[in-house]
Amino acid sequence: MKELINILIILSMACFSIQAQSSLENQINRLVKEKESIEFNAGISIRNSQGTEVYSLQSSRKFMPASTLKVITSFIALDILGNNYKYNTTIGYTGNLETDGTLKGDVVIVGSGDPTFGSSRSEIGSGLSQVLSEIHNAIQKTGIKCIDGNVIVYTGIFDEEASLPSWSWSDVGNYYGGGVFGLNMNENEYNLSFVRNKPIGSLTEIAGHEPQIPGMTIENKVTVARPGTGDNAYIYGGHGFYHKMVKGTVPQGRGLFTIRGSMPDPPAYFAQTLYMYLKDQGIDAQNYFIYHVKPDKIIIPITQIYSPPLSDIVLINNTFSVNLYSEALLKTLSDDGSRKSGIQKIKEKMKDEGLAPLSLKMVDGSGLGTGNSITPALFTRFLHHYYKKWGFKNTISYLPQAGKEGTVRYFLQQSTARNRVWVKSGFIEGVVSYAGFVENKTGQISTFSILVNHIDSPASTVRKKIEKIIEAVYLYSE
Repeated sequence: MKELINILIILSMACFSIQAQSSLENQINRLVKEKESIEFNAGISIRNSQGTEVYSLQSSRKFMPASTLKVITSFIALDILGNNYKYNTTIGYTGNLETDGTLKGDVVIVGSGDPTFGSSRSEIGSGLSQVLSEIHNAIQKTGIKCIDGNVIVYTGIFDEEASLPSWSWSDVGNYYGGGVFGLNMNENEYNLSFVRNKPIGSLTEIAGHEPQIPGMTIENKVTVARPGTGDNAYIYGGHGFYHKMVKGTVPQGRGLFTIRGSMPDPPAYFAQTLYMYLKDQGIDAQNYFIYHVKPDKIIIPITQIYSPPLSDIVLINNTFSVNLYSEALLKTLSDDGSRKSGIQKIKEKMKDEGLAPLSLKMVDGSGLGTGNSITPALFTRFLHHYYKKWGFKNTISYLPQAGKEGTVRYFLQQSTARNRVWVKSGFIEGVVSYAGFVENKTGQISTFSILVNHIDSPASTVRKKIEKIIEAVYLYSE
């Protein structure tokens, strides 16, 4: 009799689970098929606390992930490198230092690929001026008063493919498409400001760019649009192009309107800036140069500049969707500084973790390329795997909270689920995506991946639809 009761309890629980799953499935299906709905070319996967897929819509089909791919890149980097890993940029010199303070050799900076080097981002707490001051102080303490040689920057830690050839020409001139180098500076970007208190339809004036990049010219074709229309200006001309063209519109209004562009050559800019800074401080050098391969000279270290720990870099990367950080992480994983080798390392690690890398195609680490693809089913398996491996609190500490932070600050802001969702968003032309975790009122954890491709409606409409789906997952109880 006792065995019969136990069997009945188990069957009852199974029926409840099936009913709950059916209820979730019906609710999401209604949302997807609503009359006023968009054409929903989407892949959706939702897994419960046990890792069981409780909802699937084309979840075994590959979709472009856009910036949600950063979760894959950054979590694998954390797993391989460790959350305390730090980039280390070495400042040193070659040759001999004479008693009068003359260096018969070169001052050298060996880039580590650190994406935070010289960043003005407040979360990092440094900037170009701080880096220059730190290097100058270290050189001065060494006793160097004059450089009978050059300022040399070595960038060979990464290969020379800064940006991917397949990235859009309309992306690579803007801050998010600037690429990654063996030495990065100020996140490889500059600010470009416009005077826009002019009649609608008239040409703006460029007020200037900061930092000042010697030799860079900008052809302005940006016009004034009605107030509130936002940033619709795009800079054309990526890595190596010192003549930029900027097209589009900025909204009418008082004060300057600022957009961000990608530097033509960040290592060269840094080398020249350091050379001039040292000169202004009374330490002259003959010239400055960029080398990809270090010559067979002994480099005597003066000081080292460390990045924040990888845990902080990953949080910034996923909160603010910094393409540079993901591309740097990808190349850091590699054997030869290339994206190809980094991607191979990611797939090998995923295979070791039992995560079916054949369901993933990567061409970069950030998701900017349209050649990336992943199945939603693999994405939710990946998320579930790492929250089980690292613990839920540790795992969500690397993702922004919906309605509060970064690129998802306004996502689910009016929803009761806002405090219980940790999510990475993604957006490129034709793609809107979200992937992350939901914790419902009873503490049950769900992982979700929603990848929408080839959208033919405004992105805002798609996001509202996705919000409703995530709210359904939040209310779902096993």
